[in-house]
Amino acid sequence: MIKIKDLKVGYNQEILQLSKLEISQDIYFVVGKNGAGKSTFLKTISGQIPSISGEIQIDGMNINGIANDELPKIISFVSPKMTDVDYVTVTDFIALGRSPYTNYFGKIKEIDHEIINQSAKLIGVTHLLNRYTSDLSDGEKQLVAIAKVIAQETPYHS
Repeated sequence: MIKIKDLKVGYNQEILQLSKLEISQDIYFVVGKNGAGKSTFLKTISGQIPSISGEIQIDGMNINGIANDELPKIISFVSPKMTDVDYVTVTDFIALGRSPYTNYFGKIKEIDHEIINQSAKLIGVTHLLNRYTSDLSDGEKQLVAIAKVIAQETPYHS
């Protein structure tokens, strides 16, 4: 469970404040107008950007106390805009989701290949695996980004 208490998020100034929120592993939707802080909130609870103040706990652990190499095994994030990683095959992009589990050199094992293929199949993008990310439509890029997060195998996705 993700527990949030007195959280303020933003970059240079506060754009969103939450006094208390508990998130289980159910499905949630974050909705709001542009610039309301939706992505900033999700980046904050996934540890990509620091909070201005407040506390975020994931399964009883303060997010600031979770090692940088362990956090990607717990929570993953699908950006509203796919990171510009051009001239990389879709297979290689989805494989980035396996990086928390590979060695220092990013060596992909057979089990990783199976997980990558299962993720692509689940999202329905197996026909894109040999294409380059730079050749995809915006919708295809979003689906591939979701497949990457599924391949990451975390209990929480934001």
